[in-house]
Amino acid sequence: MTATQSPAPASAPARSRARTSARDLAQIAVFAALIAALGLPGALSIGGMAVPITFQTLGVMLAGAILGARKGALSVVLLLALVAAGLPLLAGGRGGIAVFVGPSVGYLIGWVLGAFVIGWLTARLLPRYRVLPALAATAFGASSSSTSSACRCSRRSRALR
Repeated sequence: MTATQSPAPASAPARSRARTSARDLAQIAVFAALIAALGLPGALSIGGMAVPITFQTLGVMLAGAILGARKGALSVVLLLALVAAGLPLLAGGRGGIAVFVGPSVGYLIGWVLGAFVIGWLTARLLPRYRVLPALAATAFGASSSSTSSACRCSRRSRALR
């Protein structure tokens, strides 16, 4: 073997896939900021529901559909980490660790699952991205995020009885 040729380690392709580039980090941060910005218009509380309706769910779906499963879920995890650190990034200026013990915690955790499911299904639809299957994938991802919160709420109501 000459000096110009060096053997590539056998684990090099697996290691390079797991690495996150600066571009990936920037995309994750931008979509976390987008989800936070979509909370600025405020929340819409219908009736006596404890969980408000916000535009932030749209940001979660966009993150999954545009960034993909891994980076979309990581952008939501970044947002939730910033909220847990005390930044008021949720609709209505809510933030802090107290948000994670309220009735909306299931939705917040479901956002991660929703972004992942939407990103995974969108990747399966590419390169021929048809509108109707894409809408079905988005609806399924949105329902998976609300299903996880409904499970948490039903467990909590049983515990209160």
